[in-house]
Amino acid sequence: MWSNPADHFRPNMKFLTLYSDRQYNVQTWLDFKEKWLSPWYVPWFSPLYQAGVWFSQRNRNLWLVENHLNYRPYKWRRNTEDSKY
Repeated sequence: MWSNPADHFRPNMKFLTLYSDRQYNVQTWLDFKEKWLSPWYVPWFSPLYQAGVWFSQRNRNLWLVENHLNYRPYKWRRNTEDSKY
């Protein structure tokens, strides 16, 4: 058992931690998506396209949640003013 809830997220094996430049990784990922997903013959329902979009949206949602921002579009947000629940 952990004494502190934050300990659950601490890496146990710190020697395995890899550090890299985040901006470089983001730019490389965007370049990859632009090269491989933009041609007209790659349909939106292809597994490659779906995986690329899913990964980016997941990262964006995780970043928004970690920074206490609302990740849902406005029309699907819960109504906290008029709702009883």
